Amino acid sequence: RLKQLESQLKNIQQQIQATNSQRDSLIREIQTFEDNLDKCYGEQLECQEKVDIAEIDKIEQFAEDNLSRLRCYKLNLETIDRDREKIIEKLAEKLRSKEKNLNESRSTVQIRITNFRGNFRDITLEMGSDFDSLPEYIKLKNRIEQDDLPRHEKRFKEMMTGKVIESIVNFKASLELQEEEITQNIDNLNKSLKEIDYTDSTYIELRYQKSRDREINDFRNSLKTCLGDVTRQTAEDNEERFKNIQKLLIIPFKEKTPWTNKVTDVRNWLDFSVSERDRSNGKDKSYYTDSSGLSGGQKAKLAFTILASTISYQFGLNQTNFSGKSFRFVTIDEAFSKVDDKYACYAMELFKALNLQLLVITPNKQINVLEPYISSLHLVSKEMKEEKSFSSVTSVCIQQFQQNRSLALANNNDKSLPN
Repeated sequence: RLKQLESQLKNIQQQIQATNSQRDSLIREIQTFEDNLDKCYGEQLECQEKVDIAEIDKIEQFAEDNLSRLRCYKLNLETIDRDREKIIEKLAEKLRSKEKNLNESRSTVQIRITNFRGNFRDITLEMGSDFDSLPEYIKLKNRIEQDDLPRHEKRFKEMMTGKVIESIVNFKASLELQEEEITQNIDNLNKSLKEIDYTDSTYIELRYQKSRDREINDFRNSLKTCLGDVTRQTAEDNEERFKNIQKLLIIPFKEKTPWTNKVTDVRNWLDFSVSERDRSNGKDKSYYTDSSGLSGGQKAKLAFTILASTISYQFGLNQTNFSGKSFRFVTIDEAFSKVDDKYACYAMELFKALNLQLLVITPNKQINVLEPYISSLHLVSKEMKEEKSFSSVTSVCIQQFQQNRSLALANNNDKSLPN
């Protein structure tokens, strides 16, 4: 019996222990529920405060605007916090993108304000230069569109029908006149060159022809296109002319400075060459577009011819309109030091025929070659005094120089020229 009682006691004790464990577990669960309840009460109060201060119409508008985005969330008590964080993250990303676009737009507007101020300094003198001044520029834009534009549109149409075409005609005529002046000057230079013997039986003639350069020819064709048929003066024709002028001339002139300098320099409109012609029959003996294939002396001779002609053209000289008081002074620094005497004589004859007044800087050994062409000499001598170098200049007319030289040779004092 005792054993039975002991066994029952043991079972009862085990039941008591299990019941106690179950009781402790339930107590913990109750505490957890109570904590969660307190937390939920706190969150409920927080939500209620947000609801109390929220603007219902904005909430409804947000829900309407983001309906497609909100559909992917369950929005229940278990997931609402996690869903809220995701929504906030996506909205923040969208906000960052909007801010980036805003900053780019601000930069673009700032650049355009700066450019506008640079192009229209007078009307923007008292206006701001930063982004915050944008309302001023918008106000100016509205004023131009509403008040100024109709007035200027009328003036523009008047210009488009008359003044623009007239300006292009004058511009084209001015360039063509320059071209004609160049050809006339070359023709005048050729008259002088014809009187100079390049060789015993030939003379030099400068040649010109229309340039084959594609950009030059395209530009000349553009001038013709801009004018169109000047006999047609309808509004459609004038508008078409203006579009061509803007496309073919105004925009390229603004954007392509090297191209503009090239096509408006009329010297580029012509290709130049040199012909050596037989004096007896006037036929071409040789033809030069450059100096390749020539000896050093021939290159120098050809260069002298072209150089002298160019200088004469720059001074506007020729034998028909020559004036003794005109400016025609040229300095030549040792140009004949490496040239045979016959080429030096040819160059001097050429300069003389083209009415150029020369100051020739040359070593003493070249004076005998230049004597027939010079009227006075300025002899530069150098000497040492007290370890210092001094230079002096002695001026003498050619006749006096020749007399002194003859006297010196006769007395056998010095058979060389002064150093």
